[in-house]
Amino acid sequence: MEKSSPSDSHTRELPWRPLLAEAENLVTLVASPQVQEKRLQFYQALEQSYVALEQAMPSLPNDQAS
Repeated sequence: MEKSSPSDSHTRELPWRPLLAEAENLVTLVASPQVQEKRLQFYQALEQSYVALEQAMPSLPNDQAS
């Protein structure tokens, strides 16, 4: 079992810095217009598939009551 010295704990924290930078890059990427456009296309395709699914399935009694 390895003993941990103060210098070990300091070097152990350093890998978080690149991870934090990567997380900030991902947040910036997700906010980019290209990604927002892809997300919009995804949700539109998802909505279309739900509509097609609803049309293919017989209506349930609860749907007619609303």
